[in-house]
Amino acid sequence: YGGFNIISAVLGKINLMNDEEVLSHDLRRGIYYFILENPGVHLREIKRIFNVSLSTVIWHLRILEKSD
Repeated sequence: YGGFNIISAVLGKINLMNDEEVLSHDLRRGIYYFILENPGVHLREIKRIFNVSLSTVIWHLRILEKSD
C-alpha cells in the first residue's frame, strides 16, 4: 500500500531531527510537556485538552517516540 511507504519515509526522516527541531512544533511541544506533567495520561485526555483529533495526537506521539 502506497500510503504506508509515505508514512514510513516521513517517520524515517524524523530520526534525523534533533530535540530542538522536534519540539519546535507548538502542538507537539505542548503535548510533550503535558505528558511530562501528567504521566500515564490517556490519549483521549490529550485529545480533549488540546482539542485535536485522536490521529493528530498519535502522529505527534510517534514523532516524539522516534526522536527519543
